[in-house]
Amino acid sequence: MSEKKFFGLDKAITKKIKNKIFVNNVEEFRSKKVFDFVKSVNAESCFTSGIPIIKDPIFSILPKNKINLHLGLIPHYKGTITMFWPIYFLEPSMAGTTYHIMDRLVDTGEILHQNVPSLSYGDGMHDVACKAVVSAVNDLDDVVNEIIRRIKLDIKPNKDNSLSKKGRLFKDSDWKPEMLKKIYNVYNDKIVDLYLSKKIKCSKPNLIKIKNI
Repeated sequence: MSEKKFFGLDKAITKKIKNKIFVNNVEEFRSKKVFDFVKSVNAESCFTSGIPIIKDPIFSILPKNKINLHLGLIPHYKGTITMFWPIYFLEPSMAGTTYHIMDRLVDTGEILHQNVPSLSYGDGMHDVACKAVVSAVNDLDDVVNEIIRRIKLDIKPNKDNSLSKKGRLFKDSDWKPEMLKKIYNVYNDKIVDLYLSKKIKCSKPNLIKIKNI
């Protein structure tokens, strides 16, 4: 199991986190309980990843600096299941992550920083996704420092997000279980190997990076 290999499954870490709240479904995530919790924290900024779309009234009380770690390279892969699509479309070099400012639309805010994993022979689809997350987390301190700099200088988010507004927005309804047959039955989850051995070709992304990295 790739997730256990790269991250471990130590549930005790949550006990060390202060000011936490647990939710069980989307309805509870958008409930008054979460609204009251967010309001009580009164944070200067917030980081999110892998959560449902945040809507009002919760969105309206979030701090000005709202950063999402999107598991996909914006604008190429926006929306949901975005670590699956690069592999499905035989584009493993386009699998990666994007730190971006959240706005009221989906994955259209200012792009701050992007990462791609270092691919190796033997990497399956889940390995690529896990490596991408590790690569993003390794740069988290730099992203936090950039947000601190923006707070000190009162830098407003760039609203000219022409790049972010391009690309395709994938929805849950775009994915079907039978699509996995292409990855596992046709390619035996060896798409990375084929790419590294130059048996399949795909573009390399032009990544946006924080300047001090």
